[in-house]
Amino acid sequence: MNSGSQISSTFNEVWGKLNARWKDEASEAFYQQYVLKMSETIEEFERACSDLNVGAAALSKKLQAIEQNIDYK
Repeated sequence: MNSGSQISSTFNEVWGKLNARWKDEASEAFYQQYVLKMSETIEEFERACSDLNVGAAALSKKLQAIEQNIDYK
């Protein structure tokens, strides 16, 4: 499991435990005001991390190719 998925899973687990004990209008208001926004932010963070990972892998391959090219000269 990558760290992004772990963040999302942990967040959902914590909210689930809190929501199981907190059942009133304030809970729903908190959910609407904060939980949805936090979930969206976590998803955006997960995508950014994934994109960064892909970019880092591509850069690593390019650097390895440059290094090999230098070694052969």
